[in-house]
Amino acid sequence: MTQRLRGKCSLVRSINIRSQALKHSTCRPRDKTLFSASAVLFSSAAFALSSYTFAENNDDDSAIIHAGNQSNCSPTEEIVEPSKTCNTILADRHRVSLCGRPIRAARATKDPRVKDLKSLFEHVWASGYDGIEISVEDMLMMYPKEAKKLTPLEFASMLKDEADEHGIQIFGSQYRVTDTTPVSNQPRDMDFNDRDFWLQMKEKLRCDRAAGAEYVTYQLSLPRKYMNTGGAYRNDSKYYESIVERLERLTQMCHKLNLNVYFETHKDCISEDAIAFDDIIQLYENTYGRQLEVNGNLSHYVHSGVTNGESVDNIFERVNHMHQRMARMHGDTDVFVDDPIRDWNEKGVTYIAFDMSARVLKNSNGLSSRTISGSSGPTPLCNDPLTNDAKMVPLLRAMCSVADGELDYPLKRNPFTE
Repeated sequence: MTQRLRGKCSLVRSINIRSQALKHSTCRPRDKTLFSASAVLFSSAAFALSSYTFAENNDDDSAIIHAGNQSNCSPTEEIVEPSKTCNTILADRHRVSLCGRPIRAARATKDPRVKDLKSLFEHVWASGYDGIEISVEDMLMMYPKEAKKLTPLEFASMLKDEADEHGIQIFGSQYRVTDTTPVSNQPRDMDFNDRDFWLQMKEKLRCDRAAGAEYVTYQLSLPRKYMNTGGAYRNDSKYYESIVERLERLTQMCHKLNLNVYFETHKDCISEDAIAFDDIIQLYENTYGRQLEVNGNLSHYVHSGVTNGESVDNIFERVNHMHQRMARMHGDTDVFVDDPIRDWNEKGVTYIAFDMSARVLKNSNGLSSRTISGSSGPTPLCNDPLTNDAKMVPLLRAMCSVADGELDYPLKRNPFTE
């Protein structure tokens, strides 16, 4: 195994994979027949000079990253970054990340591995992750004492410093946005119909960016009338149009803050039904002339038994970020894997997860996020998601190696035996 150095003076691993935000463009839609090349190709110089405006808002501020801990929200030193015009490739090599979901579950059970920020970051490092994917808002909720009297931006800066000290990074953030459809009572969920939704979302993203985030991934819930209907939103052109407008506005907001943006395949969301989601993707790309990039949480399709077909293939072609959890077809959405070596040899949930993911990774130039994130539990059959997720790190590393072109698919070895 490659030696892993840590600390502010020895971040070799982090430096080698750190963001190359303006190096490559992923703007071009995969379906070349829909758009002319001139409509969707942009040079690096264009990135530095161009900025988007919101469809409903003419503000044109640039992304501001606050350097160092400051005593107020007006730091004396600011680094102003240019806006993006599309998602960009974020690192030279693929990275393994821990999502907020297992962390929140561990905090709820008072797990000592996440008792404070230092313990959390120590666990992340010791388990072999390169970083975490979590919003500053989530961290504020979980660690209010450590936030003390800091403003959200000051807390974000402190998180970045603490992550740097441990040789890891806060790669990105995640939000569940509802559409008048309550999913949970946790305040991290926002609703499109909330007052000042767009202003509040922008401020949350500013904090995430200050903590080091390079991307944001969204779960966009279905409205109440389409929840639990098995895809009744198919062919609802008015609903499609409203969703496409929201997708574009979120995209522009993220790009203006120099963040990549992804939309997750997830139950109870606009991506739940593969045919409808494919329709939405095609409408978006026809309307705005850029590819919609997907966070492939493929466990939801595995669980539903939706693994083949033209729509699934079209979605897979647009996967540029990944969440990983172990699921059984028509069974459990999360499985605690007691013996990963045996499970792989018996072609269990780990083998299935790898097989689905490799269908994306082996035929692409890698994920633009360059990040594969573990997102285990909690469910009745996975009541220790923090442990389960750490067990999956060798599997996620193997996925990264396939994406980086270092391993051929299908694998000739068990990834858990090294």
